Amino acid sequence: MFLDFIGIFLTTLIVSPKYFAQVILVCFFANIIDILVAIVFNSQVTEVISGGIFSSINYLGSNIVLPYFSPLILILIGLGLKNGDSISFWRFINPFAKYKRPWPLIFLKVGVARILVLYILGK
Repeated sequence: MFLDFIGIFLTTLIVSPKYFAQVILVCFFANIIDILVAIVFNSQVTEVISGGIFSSINYLGSNIVLPYFSPLILILIGLGLKNGDSISFWRFINPFAKYKRPWPLIFLKVGVARILVLYILGK
């Protein structure tokens, strides 16, 4: 397992610098989910690079669906914790916004950001 400190720093700037520790914990949780999904689908993990939303896991074989499970699980957890509260789009994309309950939005932001990064980088 390798750590990408620049990726972790950029993740906290993109998602929310105010909630630095929570963003790091959610990204660590996402890496654990990635590894557990690889175990469930019997894919052998050869390398893990932990870099926040820029994390990558190399598998033996080519299953293009595995990297998308972790962000989808994060989004589902965020929606479950949201408790029916409405989220303004501008507050959602603002990294410096302050929230009464930051956990649901951090889960949602990290999940959406990881899907965008996976889509843009083509993993």
